[in-house]
Amino acid sequence: METNKASNEPQGGRGGRHFESFGDAMQQAADDARKKARETAPRMKSALAEVLRDAAYGTVYGTAFGAVFVGSMAGEFMPKEVREGLSKGARAGCDAARRVRDKACGAAAAQAPAGETPPPAGA
Repeated sequence: METNKASNEPQGGRGGRHFESFGDAMQQAADDARKKARETAPRMKSALAEVLRDAAYGTVYGTAFGAVFVGSMAGEFMPKEVREGLSKGARAGCDAARRVRDKACGAAAAQAPAGETPPPAGA
């Protein structure tokens, strides 16, 4: 293939981009990449948000459905003694958690500097 000695471009009308050096080529590539990233970012952000929303919905739905289904089935097929044991155990766990919370809030109130109020018990 012959070249045009005045411009160092191939003859035949296929000139295209001509870079003076490797550095110019790298700079142009970086500029093009930044431009494309700015154009694509909003679409990617929207797509990612939609994927995360769908994943969260599916997780919560599956958990709630599973818990209600198992609870409903357990009520039908579980012996009365087992149901009572689960109910008493759940109440005892709640009571123990309340005692620990109250104890922790009481300790925080005792350590609060004068003039400041401790955080509320439910916080």
